[in-house]
Amino acid sequence: MDFQSLHRAVRAVAVLVAGAASLTACSAGAPSANASSTPALTVAQPTPSHVATIPTVSGLSLPIEPYLLTQATNTEMLRASGVLIQQCMTRYGFSYTPPNFAANDPASDVANMPRRYGVTDMAMAQKYGYHNPATMGSPSTGAPAPQPMSESEQLVFLGNTPGGGFEHASQVYQGQQIPQGGCSGDAQRKLGTGMNQRLAENIDDTSYNQSLANPVLLAAFTKWSGCMKQSGYSVSTPAQAPGFRLKPSPTTAEIQMAETDVTCKKQANVIGVWFAVESAIQNKLIAQNEEALTELKQSEQETLKKAAQVLQGS
Repeated sequence: MDFQSLHRAVRAVAVLVAGAASLTACSAGAPSANASSTPALTVAQPTPSHVATIPTVSGLSLPIEPYLLTQATNTEMLRASGVLIQQCMTRYGFSYTPPNFAANDPASDVANMPRRYGVTDMAMAQKYGYHNPATMGSPSTGAPAPQPMSESEQLVFLGNTPGGGFEHASQVYQGQQIPQGGCSGDAQRKLGTGMNQRLAENIDDTSYNQSLANPVLLAAFTKWSGCMKQSGYSVSTPAQAPGFRLKPSPTTAEIQMAETDVTCKKQANVIGVWFAVESAIQNKLIAQNEEALTELKQSEQETLKKAAQVLQGS
C-alpha cells in the first residue's frame, strides 16, 4: 500500500471511530447517507503550462486544502460528537466513554503533504528510511482497550442507521423511543453537516489517483525509475516504492534505497511535476463544484460553532 492510500485508510478509520469506537468493525462501517449524492469527479488529463523545479514538499499547499478540515477543527468536532453521544447514551442507562481524540493525531494532517509523494526529505530518509517518522516510537497511552458494546447498547447507539444491523429491530428500549439513527445520529443532527467533508476529500483523493495516469507525470516517473535502476532498484513509480514489507525498524538496505529514492526524485523533478499535475486537476474539479464547496465551508463553520457550545457546556 502506498503512502497516500495508507493515509486515506487511517483517516477513514479516524472518522468512523467518532461514531463507533466501541463497536465491531462490521457495525461501525455504516455508509454515509450522502454517499449516493456525491458527484462524479472526472476531468481531462491536464498538461501543465508551467512546471517549477521543486526539490521538497516543504511549503507546498494544494488548492483543495482550504476546503479540508484542519486537524484542530476535526478534533474539536469529534470531541463534541463524543460528548453528545455520551449524554444520549446516559439517558438510556448506558455508560459510554468517548474516544480520546488527540489534537496531535498525525493521521489528521490536511492532504498529508509530508508523505503524499513518498519519501522526499533526505534527512528523514537517512534516519527513518521508508518508515513514517510520525508513527515511529509513539509511546503507548496505557489506556485500556474499550469494551465491546452489548447488543442493547449497539441498538441505542446505532438505532435504525442503514447497515448497522438494527434497521428492522424495535426502535424502543425500555419504554423510550430511540432517536433516528440512534445516539450517533442524534449527535450528528445536533452538530450539523460540517463534518461531512466527502466532496473535498474525494477531490483530494481523485487528483492523486488521476495524476498516476497523467502522461506528463508518467514521463517523470520513467526518469525516476531509470535513475533507481542505475542503483539496482527495479521500481516503476514512486507510489510502488519500496516494493517490500518494512521491518519493525529501518534497515540499512531500506535506508540506502530511500536515500536513492529522494535523490532520483530531485533529478527527475518528480515533486515539481506531480504538484503541478495535481494542482491542475484540483483547480478544474474545484471550478466544477465551486457552489457545493462553498456550502460545505459554511456548514463547517456552523458545526464548529455548535461544537464549541457543546464543549463549553460539558
